[in-house]
Amino acid sequence: IRIGTGFAQPWAEAATQAANWLQQRGLLLRDAIVLVPYAALIEPVRAAFAQCPGWQPRVETPLTLAASLGPVDEPQAGQCSGDVALDRLQAAQWLDALPAGAPVDRLHAAQWMAEAAGALVSAAAERPPAARVAWHSAVRDALPLAADGSPGAFEAALLRAAAAWAAAAPSPITDRLFALRPSAWLALRIGGPDRLADAVLAHADGPGLLIDLDPSGDEP
Repeated sequence: IRIGTGFAQPWAEAATQAANWLQQRGLLLRDAIVLVPYAALIEPVRAAFAQCPGWQPRVETPLTLAASLGPVDEPQAGQCSGDVALDRLQAAQWLDALPAGAPVDRLHAAQWMAEAAGALVSAAAERPPAARVAWHSAVRDALPLAADGSPGAFEAALLRAAAAWAAAAPSPITDRLFALRPSAWLALRIGGPDRLADAVLAHADGPGLLIDLDPSGDEP
């Protein structure tokens, strides 16, 4: 559903429509989970649902919800951690194994490789776990190839190494969301699509509702 931009505080209208949608389907509001894109929205959205009668749903971002479900597994040595500074050190160690005469700025290459791997890890986390292996395989197949000694050969090899490194990263903490079974998933969209929230709704066993708070294309 779309909430019009004429509401100065759209949270109350979003909560009311969400509660009505659940009630019409005989779903319990107290067992529903509401995903918001930013942590700063948790409290105002909770306050809006508090105005609805009965028990309140759980309101979280995907990350805060996942973190509340248990401790985080630390990456093993050598795995892409998602921390650019740590991953840059890991990449630098890999680059140190190259022949001494390799024509490369190793500091710049380590930073570039860490950023590329981190971006791929983040993108992979937005896919459901069952689809992730195929996604990494498609990424590798789409990467450019270059013959040794040809222009761009080192960059192509570095990108493929970053993709392989990202594919071996530990499962993201947000994978836990795909195993949850609330009465319904409700996701508030504001500031553009949230691919992870969209994937959770799309692959949930139960019902889901997307509440779009972004203006439509004819409301610049």
